[in-house]
Amino acid sequence: MFKNVIKGAVIGVANVIPGISGGTLALILGIYEKLTESIGEFFNVTRKKKVEYIIFLSQIMIGAGVGILIFAKLIEFLFKNHYEGTSFFFLGVIIASLPAIMHHKDKIHPKKNEVILFLIGGLIPLVLFFYQSFIKVSAVDGIDGTISSFYIIKLFLCGIIAGGTMVIPGISGSLILMILGEYYNVLGFINNFKIFPMGMFAVGAAVGIFIFAKVMDKFLKRHKDETLYFILGIVTLSLLEMWPGVTLNISNIVLDMVVFCTGIFIVTRVRNIKIKR
Repeated sequence: MFKNVIKGAVIGVANVIPGISGGTLALILGIYEKLTESIGEFFNVTRKKKVEYIIFLSQIMIGAGVGILIFAKLIEFLFKNHYEGTSFFFLGVIIASLPAIMHHKDKIHPKKNEVILFLIGGLIPLVLFFYQSFIKVSAVDGIDGTISSFYIIKLFLCGIIAGGTMVIPGISGSLILMILGEYYNVLGFINNFKIFPMGMFAVGAAVGIFIFAKVMDKFLKRHKDETLYFILGIVTLSLLEMWPGVTLNISNIVLDMVVFCTGIFIVTRVRNIKIKR
């Protein structure tokens, strides 16, 4: 139980960070397929299996909730005050996660259609990257403003979109929120315990997670290798979203390399523990 709560906390923290995919970390931690199966197959299994799924999902949800509440302020602080170093740390995390995705596939060598799916998957973060570059991302903190009915509906719909993308490895739900102009508002709702707007967003996210989990579960069961190559394409090109640039002085470059290697080291250790188990 405790291990699942910890894994849920890691996924929760990831979902706070723009450019970091909670789905990718679920893959690294070895719970992605069980997660999508528990959500996607919930209404199609026996009562005993439902109880097993409920216990597992509850542990992950508790951990994710704790991770979000505890680390939201820390992540906000790090990105505001140490953006470059923090970004390099998570670049290391993402790069080290790539072998973890392919560890799950059945065949060694890719087929032609799998290569094509890899390229199609890579187009998604590429399009998001260039789209983000050409729009003005809202950084307005709206937590003290009047919350209209229209805005509540918008929050719910944004929750569905962000929740759905949280299930797909390589696509950051937080980055999608930035593109939609709601990232800083949602972070503000969490940090200031604004229950109603936070609750409406959470309900929307739950709906999105349920819908997308069913889709991903079916694809992984019927077309496992093809789906994993598609995911790998998304994750690989999502590195563009995290690139912070480099400050050209020795101390900054050394620090960037240290935190980058630290990210790689942590993920490698997690993967080794998972494989040994």
